[in-house]
Amino acid sequence: DVQEGGFVIALNEIDATIDNIALPFSDDKTFYKISARLPQGHDPRTAEVKISGRTQFKTMDTDANIIAQGISLPYFEPYYRQVTQAAIGSAYLDSRISLLIERNDLRLNADLEISQLVFRAYESENQIFGLHVDELLSFLRDRSGRLKLQIDARWNIADRSMKARDIIRKSIERSLKKTMIGNVGNILENALQKISEQGTKINGDNLEEKIKKLKGLFKT
Repeated sequence: DVQEGGFVIALNEIDATIDNIALPFSDDKTFYKISARLPQGHDPRTAEVKISGRTQFKTMDTDANIIAQGISLPYFEPYYRQVTQAAIGSAYLDSRISLLIERNDLRLNADLEISQLVFRAYESENQIFGLHVDELLSFLRDRSGRLKLQIDARWNIADRSMKARDIIRKSIERSLKKTMIGNVGNILENALQKISEQGTKINGDNLEEKIKKLKGLFKT
């Protein structure tokens, strides 16, 4: 079961098609398409995982897509806590990941969607990734209560000085701030349009107060 330093991930109901694989590894590319169910401890809900792409195992050059649905984040606490010290009480993750490795240069693009997110603890003083949690969630959640996020990361996997967890954390921080800035712009634009349509007079003090609050979201 779950251990502090990690654990073995088991897959059930595996359906795999693998073409052109050889031992010892050659210069040829191996093509694969895999789907499976992922048990998650005591959670009755199993996650669905799909992997497709190609890999040249001699060099590990890879071009692959990974789709996961219904990942229970609390079950994977030993892994997500390497990126953030916040503790998640409940949350389910759906993700679409594009992975490209060429000459040890890894590029990762991930579209993440989190539902039913509840924190047990934050990183510090109601903050996570240097942002205030309440305001962060209010800006990022859509009408259905889901939190959507896109991550772009790149590093050389042969460089031992580069830690994947640090790069991913910085990528998440950049993405959160970029998304929030975009949402703030949309909110202000919609508010100004509504004010214009209603012919409402803008109160300078109230507007300044709101702007200060928005700026405060990005203070670490």
